[in-house]
Order: sequence, then structure tokens, then C-alpha cells
Amino acid sequence: MNKRVIDIMFEIIKNKEGSNFKALSDQFEVSQRTIRNEINLINEFFAKNQLPEFAINANGNILFVGDKKRTIELAVEINSDFYTYKLSKNEREVIASIFILNTDGYITINEIANEILVSRQTLINDLEVIKSMFESFDLEIRSNHNKGLKVRGAEENKRRMMLSILQDHVIYEGNEEDGCQPFSNLVLKSMVAHMDQTIFERIINKEEQAREVFFTDAAYREILYFLVVLVKRLQMGKFVENVTIPVNNKYEMAETILMYLGTYYKLEILEAEILYFADFLHKQRCLKERKQVNTESIKIQMQVNRFVSAISGYMNVDLSRDFLFYENLCAHLENTLMHRSGPVEKNPVLDILYKNYPEIFEITRKYIYHFEDCAEHDMSEDEISYVVMHICAAIERKKGTTPARAIVVCSGGVGTSQLLVEKLKQQFGFQIVEITALHNLKEEMAQSVDIVISTIPIRGATFPYVQVSPLLDDSDYLKIQKNTKNLVGVAHKIEEEKAYTAKEVLHHMVPLVNRYVDVEENKMKMIKEMADVLEKLFQEKTTETTQLLHEYISPDHITLDVHCKDYEEAIRKSAEVLVEQGYVTQTYVDAMIDNINENGPYFVLSKGFALPHAMPETGVLRRGFSFIRLAEPVYFRDETEELVEFVCCLSAENDEGHKKALFNLMSLLKRPDFVAEIKGVQTSRGLHECIKKHETTLKK
Repeated sequence: MNKRVIDIMFEIIKNKEGSNFKALSDQFEVSQRTIRNEINLINEFFAKNQLPEFAINANGNILFVGDKKRTIELAVEINSDFYTYKLSKNEREVIASIFILNTDGYITINEIANEILVSRQTLINDLEVIKSMFESFDLEIRSNHNKGLKVRGAEENKRRMMLSILQDHVIYEGNEEDGCQPFSNLVLKSMVAHMDQTIFERIINKEEQAREVFFTDAAYREILYFLVVLVKRLQMGKFVENVTIPVNNKYEMAETILMYLGTYYKLEILEAEILYFADFLHKQRCLKERKQVNTESIKIQMQVNRFVSAISGYMNVDLSRDFLFYENLCAHLENTLMHRSGPVEKNPVLDILYKNYPEIFEITRKYIYHFEDCAEHDMSEDEISYVVMHICAAIERKKGTTPARAIVVCSGGVGTSQLLVEKLKQQFGFQIVEITALHNLKEEMAQSVDIVISTIPIRGATFPYVQVSPLLDDSDYLKIQKNTKNLVGVAHKIEEEKAYTAKEVLHHMVPLVNRYVDVEENKMKMIKEMADVLEKLFQEKTTETTQLLHEYISPDHITLDVHCKDYEEAIRKSAEVLVEQGYVTQTYVDAMIDNINENGPYFVLSKGFALPHAMPETGVLRRGFSFIRLAEPVYFRDETEELVEFVCCLSAENDEGHKKALFNLMSLLKRPDFVAEIKGVQTSRGLHECIKKHETTLKK
């Protein structure tokens, strides 16, 4: 059977109401006579394998009455070699390209023709198209009259072409809707024979869980195939060349994955391969991820705050108190603007957004310059549309929600999932207990809730689920209503708070370390190790985002009416207590001053208020804030800038635990009554009470 015959068989099998000859004729652009002949071929295949044949009812509809799963599996199994599956011209060109790529040296046209059972002349006729395919990847096919064909070009380009073939022609089981795809099997067999895909999946999943980095299903598939190609090339003794890629925050993850694969397949893993894979990982989109804090991420957080204030004022809808909106938009922009390596991937629901939210597009375009300043490029319509999705989700969220229980499976990024989540909450009152990619959906997770809502098909599901479009059209609402009539929400259980936290215990122990340990380096190591031990004992999550500003800035972290001659002294004075109590080292203080000298005073949050910070690796030991009020305001850096009266020093670790506190600080600075009160307060404790009082109203 060829591809068309198999596609016709699949089309009839999946249509429960039956298919008719005219519809199939129109769909496949062949005559009804041809359709009848193809169905006769399929029925012969069914009869040969003791399967029930297609039936034709009184209305002329073609019906399938057999076991769908067994039929498809058998069709794939039988049509998985070149003897039984007849390649189309395009498929023949793809398979020939794979043989050329996988040959270390020359391969003759006769050798390829014999493998795929076509004539030598047929392949000669295909050769110009095949050469063009290679040229599109900056590769060249050299012809030698006596030796045959050989590909020339960089190893990276050969891998890029192999990855493209897998992406275009192999159906990943998790994302395919019960499809019968023998050609996918042929491509995999030709490309990476005898390689167990489940080994790769287990290793990727293990690292996702260990590092709390959860890729979208599309990214997961890209990573899977990238690794399959990488291992295949290493088995052939082919290595990437002249890699000059800098180390990024995915390096350790890349190293661990490759070391596992190297051990399993007995391969030598060179540093260049780790850098090459880490660069690829760095560019992939995540559904959820523990972020690395750096000066660029904090810049984006500040710009998000300004953007949200601007659109809230324009729409007369206050979104500035929605921390989830702020958090998700920050995460999206950090993932796309900071990791940008080319055009952002096309938004799959762009047309639907245009239709349903034209006014949000207009407002977003008006204020998108806030992010273009960070990105240093004009943002495309696709980039803008992802921002629009986050705004729409926030607006839906303001309409109100009630508890219920469901898991959302989404193949897109955070913006797509959040917009879907808010519509589900508003329309059906679901309590969304988890948002996950399909490859991370475990049986026990699905069984622990009442229903799974998915934007993609879930093959072989043993639990109730409903497949919907990302923006929920009318048919989706009907499907959900039909499947959720008897669901009962379960109240959310809130754990009792501990009497003490690890942070509070450490706070009381640091003075003892300072008293009895003299060597500065040993002191910092001891505090860091104590923090790690206490965190494990108290089982606190390092990604906790609920800690508030007043919990970070205790009265002993506040100093009033400090005399400073310039911004450098103001930064040093603001950090003194953090250095003394083991939050940061002196090198971090120097790095903050270097940061303002190199990048300018971008961290002046609002009139009269600065938030100095630097990269965590320059000397952050643990997360914290300190706060000083200057006796006389100073300029940050020169007299063309605003005078600064308040300096809040930020010590941010390699996670996002500070983000809620920073969000609240920026929200408070928009309140004239708060600013007036902190100007007039007389004691450190009084200022702390002021922060706590106003922050409590933010929560409400």
C-alpha cells in the first residue's frame, strides 16, 4: 500500500458516521473509481490478516466495524519496509537523502536504488531535487564517476538537515491522533536503526523533574530528535567542529543528559558537544521553569511593571495588582527576549486572537515600546500576540472564579495555557491543580483529579479527558458541559504554617558564625552550607514566591537618614547590613557599582527610589532586601538623572523567590500616601510597620 491508500484507510477508520465516495474523491483529488479500487486493495489487506472488511450501507457510506487500534498497529507493522510500502516521489527523495547523510564516504546510486527497490534511472531523475535539498542546508553533494555520491559540509549543517527530516516526517506518538504512519517508521529505521527512543525520553524526563524545567511538547520533541541525531553521529565518529558557544544556564542539564547517554551507548562526550547541546536547550520554550536571575531579568520585571501600569490606565481596568499576570508575562518575556536566536515561533492562535481581541492588540502595540527597549528590536506580530494572550488571561481572571478540580494539558507556552485556564475557571468554575505538557502527564496525576482538559489528543487515555481548542469555541463548551455534569469540586487544603522558618533560624545563627569564625571565606561557606541544611530540614521550596516584602525587610534591615556624598557611597551603605549578616559578599557590592557604571541608572524604579542589584554569581549567598533613607538625596549617576532619596538593595538568588516582594514594592511606590508616609516616618520599626500596613492592603 502507498501513502494515499493508507491515508484513505485512516480517513474511513476515524470517521464514526462513515465516509462516502464523493467526499473521499474530492479530498484526495482522484476519481471515485480510483477510490473504489483503493478500497478493494484495503479489503484484500484486511481479509489476508483476518480483519473485518469495510462495509457499505444502504446510503452508500463506507463503514469500519473492526478493532481500530489493532488494525492501525498491524498496518504500520506490515508496511514498515520498502517491499510492502510504495514510496511517493517526495518520500523517495527524503529516504535517498538519509542514505547519503548516513554514509561515511561515498555511496553509489545503485546501492540506494537497491535499498529502496526503485530503478537506477528513477533515482538519477530525482538527483537534482535531492541536491537542492542539501544546498538549502549549506551542504553539497559531490559526484565521482567511479565512487558515487558524497556529502560535503560542516557537521552542524548535516545534523541540522537530519533534525529537519525527523521534524517534518516523523510523527511523535504523543502528539499524533491515532494516525497510521508507516513512512514515519521507515524514516526512523533508515535514520536511527536499533535506537531505543524510550531511553532518551526517560533521561529527558528525569532531568526535567530534577531541575524543575518543563519544556512544551513541541520543544520536548525537538530535544528528543536532536539527541537521537547527536548519538547517531557520535556512533559514526562525527563530532561538531570549532564550537565557540559561551556557557549558559542550561549547561549543567545538557552535560548530565549527554553523560547518561554517553554511558548507555559507550560514547565519548566532548566539551564541544555539551556546549552545542546546551545552546540548543537554551533556545527551547518551557511551560514552567525555575528562572536564573540576572540584571536583564530584573530590567524586564521593571519594564513589565511600567507596561502594566500604562495599559491599566488606558483601558481603565486595574491589572497592576494581578501578580500572576505580572509573573507569567515576566517569565514569557525573559524566555523569548533574553534567549532570542531568531524569529519567535508562530502563534498557533494568532488569527483567533485577531478576531476576538482586536482592541487589546491596538493597546499592546501602543505600549510595546517598553519591551522593545529591552529587546533592542521591533517586536513582530507573533511576539505581540503572546503578550496579548497574557493580557486577555488577566482580564478573564478579573471576572471571578470558583473552586473545582482539573488538569490542563497544553502543547503551547505559558500564555496559551493561562488564557485557556482563565476561560475554564470563569465558565466552569474549575480549580486548575496543574498545567502540564503531555509528555509530563503521569497516570497517577490524571487519576487524582476529576477531569483532564487537553489542547491535544491523548492516545490510550485510561482517564476522562476532553480535547479543546486553546481559546474554547462553542463546540468546546458543549463537550466540556457534557463531560462534567457529575463532577464535584474538592475544597483546597491549606497546610498549617510552621512556627519557625529556615530563614528565621538562620537569621539568629549568623551572628554566632560572625562571632566565632574569623576567616571571611570560611564564614561565607559555613553560612551557605547552613542555609542548605536548614532548607532541607524545613522542606522549604526554593521557588517559593509567596514571601512578602515586609518579611524580607525586617526593622534591622532598615536604616534612616544616612549621609552619603554620592551614588557609590549610597549603594555601599545600602548593602552594609546584607554583608554583615551573610546575605552577600563584598564583591557583590562592587558588582552593583560596576552595573550602574556600565548600564546606567535603569534601576531607579520611580522618582527618588533606586533598587541596586547585580548578577547572583558575583556574591549572593541568600535572598534578601535592605533599605536606607538618605539624609540628603544624591544623583544616580549624574545631574541629568533624578535625585534619589531611598535605596533598596536587592540580593536575588538563582530563582524567582524575590519576585512577589519586588512586585509589591513597585506597586507601593505608585501610591502617593505610601511615599509621603515613608518620607516622614521617624524609626526603622515605624517604616517597617508602614510597609507591612500598605502591603496588607495590596493583598486584599
